[in-house]
Amino acid sequence: MKKKYIFKKPNLSRIFFSRLIDTIFCSAIVYVVSYLYIINSYLTAIIYCGCVFIIYSFYFLIIPCLFAYRCFGKILFNLFILQKDNNEKIKFIMLLKRELYYIFFPYIVLMIAQFLRVYIIINTQDSSNNWAKLLYNLGIGFFVLWSLYLMISIKIQDSHLSSVDLKNRIHVLHKIKFIEPIFYDKNNINKNIDMPGFVDKNNLEEIEKIDYKEIVN
Repeated sequence: MKKKYIFKKPNLSRIFFSRLIDTIFCSAIVYVVSYLYIINSYLTAIIYCGCVFIIYSFYFLIIPCLFAYRCFGKILFNLFILQKDNNEKIKFIMLLKRELYYIFFPYIVLMIAQFLRVYIIINTQDSSNNWAKLLYNLGIGFFVLWSLYLMISIKIQDSHLSSVDLKNRIHVLHKIKFIEPIFYDKNNINKNIDMPGFVDKNNLEEIEKIDYKEIVN
């Protein structure tokens, strides 16, 4: 048997959980930074946004360059992002466009909401201002709704691809092992070599002469 790999279209749950793992893992790092870092001025807000931008860029752009353009979620579920025309690895610009659409667009909206929240808190000197809380929750809500929109848009496509993937002619495929059977030409088999399943004609005639009833008794 020969082992080789083939690519096939993944089911939606595999795509969903791979992205979910990446989002949860990266968001957990951002949450730790948010918990340890106090935002109380424009400068601290800029530093915080810069740190979050670096975290997302490192996870979704730098790390994939080291692992065939895959994050940990895709590595775990054995998914690959490939060019649709020839199934070759995508280029970095394709990955950048993809993550701008998936991650960085909702992140920018979230950061704008964060800046407006800081602006209100500084001007009102009230960290519990209802408008500030509302803006923060709207930013978080948009991030969640954008993720749901992506999943729905992928679900309704037969190819399970987002609009940005269709536009850039790239697709996500599941790499699986395929065991290819080896077929032997019986006319070219070297009969001097013992092989599983091969019985010499002379031995076969001797086996046919055996009286199995005598052996059992």
